[in-house]
Amino acid sequence: MSFEDEVKKFFRAISRKYYVTFLAAIGCGLFAHLYQFTNKIFNYDELGQTPAGFGAGIGLGRWGLELVGGIVGAFFRTYSLPMINGMITLLFIALSACILVEVFDIKNEVVCFLMGGIIAVFPALVGTYFFMFTAPYYGFAMFLACAAGKLLIEGFSGEKIKCLSIVFGFLLLTLSTGIYQSYCSVTLCVVLISLVISFYEGSAEWKKLLFSGISYCVIFVMALGSYIGLTKISTKVSGIELAGYKGMDSMGSVNLGALCFSFIKTYLDYFKLMTSEDIYQINPIFLVNLIFIIANIVLVILVIERLRKKEEVINKIGLLLALILTPVAMFFPEVMTQARGGVYSLMVYSAVFVFILPLALYDKRHVLDSKDIIGRVLCVSVFVNILIYIWFANGNYQALQYTMYHDMAYFETLTTQVKSLDGYTPELKVALVGDHFEDPTFKAGALMGEFFDISGKLDTNISYFNNIYIWTSYLGFTPEVIEFKDSEYLSEMDEVKKMPCYPEDGSIAIIGDTVVIKTSE
Repeated sequence: MSFEDEVKKFFRAISRKYYVTFLAAIGCGLFAHLYQFTNKIFNYDELGQTPAGFGAGIGLGRWGLELVGGIVGAFFRTYSLPMINGMITLLFIALSACILVEVFDIKNEVVCFLMGGIIAVFPALVGTYFFMFTAPYYGFAMFLACAAGKLLIEGFSGEKIKCLSIVFGFLLLTLSTGIYQSYCSVTLCVVLISLVISFYEGSAEWKKLLFSGISYCVIFVMALGSYIGLTKISTKVSGIELAGYKGMDSMGSVNLGALCFSFIKTYLDYFKLMTSEDIYQINPIFLVNLIFIIANIVLVILVIERLRKKEEVINKIGLLLALILTPVAMFFPEVMTQARGGVYSLMVYSAVFVFILPLALYDKRHVLDSKDIIGRVLCVSVFVNILIYIWFANGNYQALQYTMYHDMAYFETLTTQVKSLDGYTPELKVALVGDHFEDPTFKAGALMGEFFDISGKLDTNISYFNNIYIWTSYLGFTPEVIEFKDSEYLSEMDEVKKMPCYPEDGSIAIIGDTVVIKTSE
């Protein structure tokens, strides 16, 4: 057999439903994110990772990111290339969708299309693409989280326990968490929804499902424990301390009251998707609230249909218990942060299972009515939501670009004023004195940022600590810059105290060997 024949045989062996899922994810993803792929648009962290970098690793408890980023850097460097990084990430997301289709044994190709589409346009992925420099690693972590769920389910699915599958699932879950912590909730959703489907279909004895559920919980806790242990080891070996970001420096400590409230918060988040706007930017307009309501009504109908069938009561109880726990899995980052208020868009990718759960159960429904009103309503609603998220993604990228335009124009003007000073020479240092820009004329912001508000971008970056990179990386102005945090000694000088704040006349002056720009009192 020739190589060509082998390739053809390989692709022919792949079921059509995986092609539908994969192409839906790639196609919908391109409609949503191509704007970001074909422009170099910075947010506050992208500024500091231009032209290369993969972000903070061990200091933020992301030893897995440090590991994978180091390996990639050794071979390809870690340049932030929007089209390459964007497509690699989207490829991992599409493969993750295919894993879910396999794990949940989806047969309906319309459902496959919708699952691939909704995963690829979900707002959490938009937030990921704001940080394009690290997006491929997060996409890889998502893929690992789904693969971990698949392996754990396979480990307990047969008559005999498959230890190798469980071990590899445990390792992938630990590594995924080490790259980006919140993706462990994706694995939690995969195994929990698998249990829901098993109870729904009655495909296994309740005792076996109960054993599997308890085993998943034990493995999940062990994986989190391993992650915390490896985090502490990596900080000790590297000498890097954990940052205070999102409570990282108190990792492993538990406040019982906060922990209990965090579980309650997961249910509040879930129900607010139907009643409030802008829950982690998942429901930006009222129509999305309505679609969440429709999805949950369909879910309730499907469950009631199942409960009406004659079967052991214990199986029905198992189905209800598994369903009751799904909001905890979907919003598990609330539990991880113990409801400290640090959860934002990028961290709640697992909330996409709010759509996937009813779609997966609908796929298992044996339709007697040829009109299939329930299925049509659900599928049309999710498709409309995909279109809304595509629109929402493009609006957020446009808002981010408006911010970039304004920031660069602001620093271009500032550069011109610095170089136009009498007595200016390239050897002079440039100091920003103050803690922010106190300029009443600079109010444009992102123009659309109030509505297109996915977390991970600011209305302006001119007062952010990475602002000097607008000068050095994007405008090519590379003097020795004294940043806000290092300019306190200058602010104590009488000459500086008498200066007005930028952009007033006299707010830029040469003092000694330094060009002083007074930005605020």
